[in-house]
Amino acid sequence: MNLASLVVGHPAAGRALYDGGRWHSWGELRRRAAATASGLAGLGVGPGDRVAIAWPTSVDFVVAYLAVLAAGCVAVPLNPNSPPAELARELEAVTPAALLAGGAAALSAAELGEGLSFSPLIVRPGSGTAKAPAWEELSAATANGRDANAANGDAITDPVTEESALPVVGRDENDLAVLLFTSGTSGAPKAAMLTAGNLGANLEQMLALPGEIVRADDVSLAAVPLFHVFGLN
Repeated sequence: MNLASLVVGHPAAGRALYDGGRWHSWGELRRRAAATASGLAGLGVGPGDRVAIAWPTSVDFVVAYLAVLAAGCVAVPLNPNSPPAELARELEAVTPAALLAGGAAALSAAELGEGLSFSPLIVRPGSGTAKAPAWEELSAATANGRDANAANGDAITDPVTEESALPVVGRDENDLAVLLFTSGTSGAPKAAMLTAGNLGANLEQMLALPGEIVRADDVSLAAVPLFHVFGLN
């Protein structure tokens, strides 16, 4: 059981996500997630390793999350707008093998890396190092010569029309899949463990409600952060 496999069966040219500039296809998501998962493996990050994702709500967050799960790793979504000290505390609590940082978190990533007691691989947009490539390279954001920031209204600009593959590492339903920090209402936020079975059961319960909750042609607005369990699942 691996939640990333849920995106495998959708038509490659079908609309998957709209980011305010253009539609991104299922084929593009699978291709980029596969490239990212492969890139992480090439950096020595494999099944069971923890990968922190400190990224604003965006297509890149979705690509990163799918890639981490597909690789059999444990995703650790973090609030990218948290103060550096709080991000450092959370990183120290989970000691991830890698940190994928975007938005405000990308600006403080170098400082974070220097202050930690361990040395995670840090991947962020536009800034590669000898240890880790820039995010654009890792996720193949400009594959096939396409401008990843192209805007074309409601059109699908991704040229991929064939069924794009996303190799997925098999996981047991009891395997840890996600670590999510609590709100910390009774103390410091703690990393709550969610298994592959937990994530799947949540979706199955929603789909089991009477009536057709969502159809293939529906469009849903993501109005909550994806690093929060409500937005994530």
